[in-house]
Amino acid sequence: MSSFNHEISLSSSSLPSSSSSSSSSVLPSSLSSSSSSLPPSSSSSLPPSSSSSSSSSSSSSSIETLNCQISSSLDILDVLNQIYPFIPNSNCIRPSEAVRELKKSRFQDILDKYDSFEDYILHTIFNKNVYVLKSTFKRKAIDNNVINLNKFYPNEFPYNVVGNHWVMWYGTKEQTKTESEINNDIYNAITTHLKGNTNFNFAWYINPKMTVPEYFHVQVFWIS
Repeated sequence: MSSFNHEISLSSSSLPSSSSSSSSSVLPSSLSSSSSSLPPSSSSSLPPSSSSSSSSSSSSSSIETLNCQISSSLDILDVLNQIYPFIPNSNCIRPSEAVRELKKSRFQDILDKYDSFEDYILHTIFNKNVYVLKSTFKRKAIDNNVINLNKFYPNEFPYNVVGNHWVMWYGTKEQTKTESEINNDIYNAITTHLKGNTNFNFAWYINPKMTVPEYFHVQVFWIS
């Protein structure tokens, strides 16, 4: 997202471009030895092997490609992080007091400048033009017709992971796409961002406590 250290132009053309594109049941084989340490209700939520898995490699120590949804359970994240360092563990996703205060200040700054948080998302994520309300001098999006859009952006407050922490945003309040469709959207967005390079690995989950509920979005962790 754009920084508010300076005023944002009312034209969306000045905003940074983004990469855009229009429950799982079993463990990856590399984690099968770890599943016994998980709570009985958790092991079924770990991701399946991707069809593009590197397990077909002659090297028995190769790490499988995920490219799929994972559970947001802290127990499962801790197990996955041991094999895939680009996935956060329970320590990574607990914000410090300083980060919590920074986010609180940032959100207030946004609400001081925009008529609503939805207008901020429409402007900075979906590139909708805005106008200034005469009564409050706050910015308001000209329209909210983004129902068929998705946008891939870096997370403004990324977790401390080895790799990248981005967000796939959708133009609906509720989830309307299947897990497979979201997988494809993320795969295509990363491929576009890497200019056609498909040598990457990603995992995503739905945050159970979304700080921005106005538009459905998923947390994406990836490495290339």
